[in-house]
Order: sequence, then structure tokens, then C-alpha cells
Amino acid sequence: MMSTFQLIGQVSHDDSQANGFLQKVYREEKSQFLIDHNLWWYRGDQHRFVVVTADGEVVGHSAIVPTTCLIDGEAQESWWWVDLIVDPAFRGRGIQTMLDQAVRDSAELKFAFPARDLSGKMFKRHGWQMREDVYQLTFIFSLLALPRVRLAQGVKGQLLRTAVQITSPVARLIRAYLTRYTPINARSLEDPDPETLAQVFFDHNRRDDRITTWRDAHYLRWRFLEAPYYAQLKFYVAGPSDNPSQVLITRTLDYRGVKTVRLLDIFGDLRDQAGLRDILRLAMRDAARQNAGQIVAISSVPLLTKTLRSLGFFMRRPLQFCWHNKNETAMQRFGESLCHWTYADSDTDQ
Repeated sequence: MMSTFQLIGQVSHDDSQANGFLQKVYREEKSQFLIDHNLWWYRGDQHRFVVVTADGEVVGHSAIVPTTCLIDGEAQESWWWVDLIVDPAFRGRGIQTMLDQAVRDSAELKFAFPARDLSGKMFKRHGWQMREDVYQLTFIFSLLALPRVRLAQGVKGQLLRTAVQITSPVARLIRAYLTRYTPINARSLEDPDPETLAQVFFDHNRRDDRITTWRDAHYLRWRFLEAPYYAQLKFYVAGPSDNPSQVLITRTLDYRGVKTVRLLDIFGDLRDQAGLRDILRLAMRDAARQNAGQIVAISSVPLLTKTLRSLGFFMRRPLQFCWHNKNETAMQRFGESLCHWTYADSDTDQ
């Protein structure tokens, strides 16, 4: 029963029991990242929750990332609910409900990208609204980037690897073509200035009708320039040299054995399709030169999605996005609004 468990808030970043639980339930790469960097990621020690048994064993974990969103042209404080996980041996016993209640009783506006399993059903059951107009899109340099190809065994594995060999010449031609791209006015930045990047957001997105992250200099400094993986990031701008109109930030990492380039964030003038193509093709050129296996992006902007698809991001998977507000009118208003989310939002970049 739920009464046999206790919810504990403001769990310290170095709590050995909480961190031991993360090592138990997550893959090593993710658990170690959260253990080493949760003070940065959760923006303080007061934003982590665990559920423990009567014996003090941690059986559930979640956290929030404080953020600010642009809504109707104004900044509104909000939370991303992240890293929700319950020990499989204790599921179905109300632990997830306890963690959900702690979040719903806090900030007015909360967001999350729930996993496509029982957590998604729980969100709906507890009054969260959900939509599926956010997509993960993938550009594949090699079929070996696909787990079902790379990890296939037996006859199926042999057939798939034969297909890889057959298509390899085409893949090499595509990579060679991408490496020769000469940008029109897109360029990379060696020493990005958060004030300059933030100005692009305020010039082009402040009066936008889309709900999105409030990208002021404070946010950009925390989320990117102070990120523990800053060395993996690359910054791009497009537009006039004295007045950039678009910003793109990528991250190159080894993701489950595949060299992956994530389009971590993109903002600015998202209506300029020519500019979008220019800055995206420059990032694709660099990914090809780095011998990446795939490029991945998240998009909830139809024109951006269309542009990515036209550039070869053919693989598309819908993501569940949900939100909660104690005000029913605000809940409905949010459901009817356009949104712009990227890999930099929530816990998708882990």
C-alpha cells in the first residue's frame, strides 16, 4: 500500500542511496551522468525527490528542472519534470502517483516528455494533457546506426549486414556530397557570446505565438556554456554578420556505440526556409566530415519539420509531450497553442 512508502524531497546531489538507485535502474552512461552532474542539471539540491520503503530503501526517483517559458510574449516560470523512474519490483504500488502528486502540488505550469509505457498512461490518469505533434527526426549516414540492424543476430543479421554492404557505395557518395557544401551566410562560432545569441531570440521569437523556452543570456549560459559536455558543442549562426537571424547548437557524442550529432537547439527566424536550409546543411557538412553515423533532431514546428525532411531526415517518430496547470482555462489554452521544443528541453538530451 502507498502508506508503506515515504516521499522525501530536496535530496542532496551526493546522496549515496539515491545515487545507488540510479546505478541500479539506469544504464551506466546515464546514471553516471546524473550522479556527476545532477547539481548542474537540476539547478540545485532542492529539486530531487525519492520514495523510500519503511526500511529506507530507495524505490522511486524523479526531479524537476526549473525553467522559464515564453507564453503570450511574456516570461512565465515553469518546471520540466524529468528522470522519473520506479524500481520494476515496486511498480503498481502507488509510487509513481506519489512522485506525480509532489510535482502537481508545486509550480503552476509543468511539462514532461513521458516514456511510451505506463508513465504516459499515468500522466493522463492524473489530469495531465497530452499531445503528439512533437517529432524526433533522424538522418542516417549508415544503416549500422540503426540498433535493429547493428544488433541483429542469425540469418536476419546476415541479411541486414549484406544490405549494408550493398548500400555502402551510395552512403559514401551522400557523405562526400555533404562534405562539399559551401554555406551562403551560415557560419560557426568559436567563442559564442550568450548576450548575442539571446538577442537573436528576442529579435525573432519574443513576439512569436509559439510557446517555447525563454532563451535569455542567463539560460543560454547555464544550458550550454556551463554544460559539462561543452567541448562536444558547436555553435552556428546565420544571417548578416552584425545581426544574426538564426542560431543552431549541435552536440556530438557517442550514443550507444554510434557517433551521433544532435541538433540540440535552434531558434530565431524559423519562417525563413532558405536560412534554415543553409544553417542546417552547414551542420550536416560538419557531421559528415566528423564521420558521424546519424544526425537527430526534435521538432514541433511544421516548417522546420518540413525543411528537415527535405534534407533527408526521413525517419520520424512522434513523441508524447504533456503539461499540467491548476488553472483549467490555462490548460485548454496551452493545448490549443503552437509550441517549439528541441533536444535542449526536458531530459531528452541524456
